[in-house]
Amino acid sequence: MTAGSAGSADVTGRMERGSIAIERRLRRWGGGPGLLGYAVVVIVVGVALLLYFLDAHTNPLNGGRIGARGTWFVVGETTGIAAAVLLAFTVILASRLAILELLFGDLTKVYVAHGIIGLAMFGLVSFHPMMYLLGGLVLGGGFLGAAHVLVPFHVVVLDWISYIAITVALIPTMFMRLSFEWWRAVHLLLGAAMILTGYSILIDNGAFDTAAIPALRDYLFVLFGIGTAAFLWVAVIRRVAEPKREYEIVNAEYHPAANAIELTAKPVGKPARFHAGQFTYVDLLDSMAQISREFEAHPFSIASPPGREEISLVIQGAGDHTTRIQQIAAADGARALLHGSFGRLSIVRPARQKQLWIAGGIGITPFMSMAHELADHPDRYAGYDVDLVIGVTHADQAFKHDDLLECARSHPGLRVHLWDRELHGYQTVDALLELVGDLRERAVMISGSETMISNLTSQLLAAGVTRGQIRSERAIGPPGRWRVASPGLRYARAAVTSLFGVFVLGVLVSTIARAVAG
Repeated sequence: MTAGSAGSADVTGRMERGSIAIERRLRRWGGGPGLLGYAVVVIVVGVALLLYFLDAHTNPLNGGRIGARGTWFVVGETTGIAAAVLLAFTVILASRLAILELLFGDLTKVYVAHGIIGLAMFGLVSFHPMMYLLGGLVLGGGFLGAAHVLVPFHVVVLDWISYIAITVALIPTMFMRLSFEWWRAVHLLLGAAMILTGYSILIDNGAFDTAAIPALRDYLFVLFGIGTAAFLWVAVIRRVAEPKREYEIVNAEYHPAANAIELTAKPVGKPARFHAGQFTYVDLLDSMAQISREFEAHPFSIASPPGREEISLVIQGAGDHTTRIQQIAAADGARALLHGSFGRLSIVRPARQKQLWIAGGIGITPFMSMAHELADHPDRYAGYDVDLVIGVTHADQAFKHDDLLECARSHPGLRVHLWDRELHGYQTVDALLELVGDLRERAVMISGSETMISNLTSQLLAAGVTRGQIRSERAIGPPGRWRVASPGLRYARAAVTSLFGVFVLGVLVSTIARAVAG
């Protein structure tokens, strides 16, 4: 190792130790980094609203002082400003920036926050024009006079185009089971909607407070500038400029019982840096010429530990993408480009060395990497006491179970338990208590289906395990089943659906009434 590389590794190590220390404090104080992420969102929205209330009186084109505008107009304006800020945040949260993992906990939780904040934005966007209608009625303008704000394209045409783009992006996500590719594609519409909204409220309409109040305008310009940069990064730049590591695929194996595809690859040049338990985004190439490269890389679990010559990449089988993976991997000269490493399921991140790892089905993959890490370095992890519980529908679904048993033989503190649901039913906290003892002493990590994570997390909290002790990781993408999505997402969807329904009804009534009246 050269002096330069040693110095770089030392700096990276210090940054990682600092990140772990910050995360542990956040978990002690508030149950996890997610609290910090949402607090940042609230503060940024609050600053925008504060700037509005401090200087709204300076804009005579929009009614002058707030007291003269009427309560419902002010409510409409504030919810519109909040929605604009949340729209920028929704786009930023899709950028996979490392700081977002620190704020929200890990990348899977960043995407949950992306969903919650996106739904909140959609609800506010649907709500705020109805407040203008209500304000017009309260001021005695009559329904026909007030209803023009809900007639499509009658006023602020760019905002209507933006709203339609947001609707097209979010409604399918809320009510349909989209493939990963479609889920990513429709979300590009949010970036286009944000750019249109920014142009409309900051440049095109000088009567808006967002354009007429200098401090608020400059503040929103910064937010929308960051959002636009994030959108361009996601849509265009990342494909070319994001740091990548090239690997040659040397083997591809489909495991039908586990419905998993495993790719074995060796580095072409410098290998990727990652920690045991992390995942990566992978571009598969038909050849070194990058023929038929997909627009968006897909998340793959890393099932092998750091430091080995070859890397094991695993993804769950899913329709056409599964077929394409197998076709590419079978070709001579097939390559994989690895985009970074993500996720915070890690042996060393929890402060407790006594740990419980709970896996469901293909959710075993991060724990495979961690188990191999323990087995490869028993002295480094001499004080660790780990129980790994693997839940499968029937025993032959267990992915690489023999390898895990071999890891347990190499590290005396690792115990592997196979939980056959055909024989024992679903994993429950009561059953885990009988299997491993007091859960309140342990750091608990869960990887698997949304149903399993949701049920076990609720049971663990009821059993006295604190939220800060629990880490979980689910597949990135839209919820497979909304009934087992995170509670925040379920509540947000219910509220937004109601607001959207009322908004559509208001639009229909207003449009028909004005058309009939001529």
